[in-house]
Amino acid sequence: MKTYTVHLNPQEKTEARQIVFVKEGISWPALFVPFLWLLYHRLWLEAAAYLGLSLILSAGLAFIGQGGFALGLLSFVLQLLVALEGNELRRFAMERKGGRLAGVVRGADIDEAEERFFRGYDGDLPAPRKRKLWGLPLSGGVWPAAEERKKEKGPRDVVGLFQEPGSFSGWSPQK
Repeated sequence: MKTYTVHLNPQEKTEARQIVFVKEGISWPALFVPFLWLLYHRLWLEAAAYLGLSLILSAGLAFIGQGGFALGLLSFVLQLLVALEGNELRRFAMERKGGRLAGVVRGADIDEAEERFFRGYDGDLPAPRKRKLWGLPLSGGVWPAAEERKKEKGPRDVVGLFQEPGSFSGWSPQK
């Protein structure tokens, strides 16, 4: 089971960035391509700091006459640092941009974590924005069923083939 923190930021312009799930632990892509990973997650200040620190390390080691092995070792240590703390950097950046922590959820993967979060979350969600696709207006948003789920009465989980409790009425197999 993986643990995710859920962050809400209604000021973001796109719906996909209004609710963000961030995994706890190491970020493997950040270990192999840290600068691109930072850019992909829109961590502009952190990417600039990484690039600046890399350049300072390279110039410093070249200045004192140390080359290949020392530079490779320090570069790997810097990559490992970004991989271990990358998701925490994402959380700090979201707080800096006005986001707030909405909760912590566990799941086998991101889909299960999202389902568990939205099933049990009773707080306010950012309002979905109206948008157009190929000139056609779209209604709803990324999470259109959230408001409908609040209005539901009775049990939500039904085991079996029928969508509503009690909808099965007396069928029996023929002998």
